[in-house]
Amino acid sequence: MSNEQRKLHQGLLNITGQLLNMDRPIKTASATTTGVSATGTGLTCHMEMVSVTLKKTQRGLGLGLVDGTKTCLDKPGVYIKTVLEDSAASATGSLKVGDRIVTVNGQTLLGMDYRSAMVLIRNAGDTLHMVVDKRDPEQRVN
Repeated sequence: MSNEQRKLHQGLLNITGQLLNMDRPIKTASATTTGVSATGTGLTCHMEMVSVTLKKTQRGLGLGLVDGTKTCLDKPGVYIKTVLEDSAASATGSLKVGDRIVTVNGQTLLGMDYRSAMVLIRNAGDTLHMVVDKRDPEQRVN
């Protein structure tokens, strides 16, 4: 496993623990660039996490975002509301409406209010490294 893969693996394990609201580290886990399966304190959770790098263009990222608490989901988090055609976001082929943004440039959005998350995203520079949760929003714990 390369150093970069090891860092991604550890980052996904940390995110998995946060998503499960666990107070202690995960006992066992396996990770790939497309998914994580984790077993912790009697809970098993499968997440489809995807790491995406976007470079801002003159038109921006091409993403419309929404506060999950302001939608019919009534769940906290920053969700993708729209992906503009011919944009940096659409060029990845990975980002879809309903995806939840979990990290931006290594900083978690979990537990962060929407305004703070938007400031983080706007100030993130020209290149954003994001991890998104691609599960159906109805299957998410929080």
